[in-house]
Amino acid sequence: MGAVGAIKTLFHRMLGVEQRLLLARLRHGDLRPRRSPARDTVVVEGAEPVDAWSVREERLRRVLAVLATAGVRYHVLPDLPDEPARPRVGPRTVLVDTSSWGRALQSVRGLGPSWRVVGDGALVTAYEVSAPSDPLSRYDAGLGVRLERRDGVPGEDSAASAAPVRDVLEVRERVDVVYTWVDGADPGWRRRRDEAAGNATGAHRSATADSRFTSRDELRYSLRSLEAYAGWFGRVHLVTDGQVPRWLDTAHPRVQVVSHREIFRDPSVLPVFNSHAIESQLHRVPGLSERYLYLNDDVFLGRPVRPELFFDANGCNRFFLSTARIPPGLPSADDLPVDAAAKQNRELLVRRFGRAPSFKLQHVPHPQHRSVVEQIEAEYPQELAAVARSRFRSPADLSVASSLQHFWAYETGRAVPGRLDYLYVDLADPDLALQLYGLGRRRDRDVFCLNEVDLDPDVEPRVAALVARFLEDYFPRSGSFER
Repeated sequence: MGAVGAIKTLFHRMLGVEQRLLLARLRHGDLRPRRSPARDTVVVEGAEPVDAWSVREERLRRVLAVLATAGVRYHVLPDLPDEPARPRVGPRTVLVDTSSWGRALQSVRGLGPSWRVVGDGALVTAYEVSAPSDPLSRYDAGLGVRLERRDGVPGEDSAASAAPVRDVLEVRERVDVVYTWVDGADPGWRRRRDEAAGNATGAHRSATADSRFTSRDELRYSLRSLEAYAGWFGRVHLVTDGQVPRWLDTAHPRVQVVSHREIFRDPSVLPVFNSHAIESQLHRVPGLSERYLYLNDDVFLGRPVRPELFFDANGCNRFFLSTARIPPGLPSADDLPVDAAAKQNRELLVRRFGRAPSFKLQHVPHPQHRSVVEQIEAEYPQELAAVARSRFRSPADLSVASSLQHFWAYETGRAVPGRLDYLYVDLADPDLALQLYGLGRRRDRDVFCLNEVDLDPDVEPRVAALVARFLEDYFPRSGSFER
């Protein structure tokens, strides 16, 4: 680093977070008024939910309609990822015969003033421009239609070719989504938790902390991210302790609220306040698809994603390793619950397969096989029953959904390591405002997590305001799940 760079770095470190945030906004010309939306009142009258997949398919339909009208010979290619290891959402590709190329360009350029056609020669991209306030506006070209000039393209009779035979790499089956959620401010729930905590033995000291159960309305925005950026999902199953978010439309055909009593093999162990216990029973959700995504409500999709980011078409799931190592040694009362569970998982895997995992997993959507968890339960019924009756996190827990299931699936040929662009944001970080600003401006992550581990009560109001403002800016459009 040169002298000028060192001076800049020193100056930057001398500034407070708010001053650095202001400089960042000045540098990018972003001095918009910031708003703090009222909770439970964010509604856009008459607005359709933003759905990247519907937008892209509608643009394809419009382009194919004008091509067919002009008598253009074209062929729609299957929707394949550019890089199988990290599939991305991109424009739909249409091959146009050289003899029809001129008519094709004239047709798409006549779609209307809201459309743009960029490129030249034998490759152009046509897309419709969204309003600047639309969160998908930055993906306009990526959600468009790419026209490629080729010789010898067979003619198509109509836009029916928009649904070609699916490629061997494309996921075909339904993929459901499971969320776990709790309203930690509910007086009845708090009373049950406090009563159970008074009789708890062996629980970790952090197991009953309020921060473990704080709700910042993240679920509403996580669902918005799901609907906007992964419209290919099947149904959403929301697992709760008999609680329902006030804003949730429970009559929505793609949502099901599931009580703990519906999924626990032994309901007599309820109530439980341990995410490890709840996650060990998720495979019992009624009507759940064989392959599904499990999300905590503090996990969000940051941009349009394909199902192949999480699943392979041949039946394998993907899992996403962290760079953090599982600590050595046996589980102990001094371990953080996440580390103790990782160690317990490791001991079980060594017993079963003779091999041990070395790394933790990222806090992202977790692809699941229902049948894998059923197999674990069939071979280790006592171990899973012990986790299910563990009311608070303890050193004896297994973390079934977020870790054990992945490594078991890998050992039995049903999972492979995957990669995604991910950001973990600690809400206690002094630079939280800068992190959120950069994340919201770039929008270059497939997944991000806003996690709270140990937050000072003195900064709680400021953090709550920052998170509320950030989420409303990132996901401003109401989802169809909201009343």
